[in-house]
Amino acid sequence: MVMPATPTAPLAVALKVLLDQALQTPLGYCLFFSSMKLLEGRPAEAAPAIRAKLVPTLVANWYVWPAAQLINFTVVPLDLRILYVNVVSIAWTAFISNVANSDAAAAPAAPDAPPAGARAGREQEAAAQLAVARGRGRRGRTAAL
Repeated sequence: MVMPATPTAPLAVALKVLLDQALQTPLGYCLFFSSMKLLEGRPAEAAPAIRAKLVPTLVANWYVWPAAQLINFTVVPLDLRILYVNVVSIAWTAFISNVANSDAAAAPAAPDAPPAGARAGREQEAAAQLAVARGRGRRGRTAAL
């Protein structure tokens, strides 16, 4: 532990957050992205995935975790710290899973999307049907007068 006699002192908190963010975080994300590619059976893609995703993930991490850890080490009672970090981790895990699967999720979506011309054709057809419906409504009202 860093400064066990004064664990919530500003210097102790700063050192804990610095050590976590400078040492554990980059190593942890490198291991995460490489192990995901290994488990997917694509070990050759591990290094490119790390190069592409590590820096953006670290930047996002630095927006969330230093503040979360600052709150954890200074405000949250010792017996609730694990619960607090677990709650923050739920949202972070969803984010990091999305980052890890971002290239895999984008590929299948493209074939399912209709071509731009088909989409425009459907929009024109809907607009024409709406115009016809409006025209009938006016004729109906006009004929009644």
